[in-house]
Amino acid sequence: MPPPPLPKPPARCRVPRVIGLTLLRARARIARARCRVGRVRRQRSRMVGRVIGQSPQGGSIRPRGTRVTLLVGRR
Repeated sequence: MPPPPLPKPPARCRVPRVIGLTLLRARARIARARCRVGRVRRQRSRMVGRVIGQSPQGGSIRPRGTRVTLLVGRR
């Protein structure tokens, strides 16, 4: 009798680096990576309409569906 199959590894998402992108492009890139957009906060910055911060960091490996918090520049 063959051995039982190994369990599938948990689904993961590699958090994309979205700093410098517009909010629209950042949302699309996060969705393609199988993560989700979490809270979007705004802060005064010269980079109006662009992502100036994110958590977790780009490149980190997290469970699929992890929420990525974004900080977007505003006037």
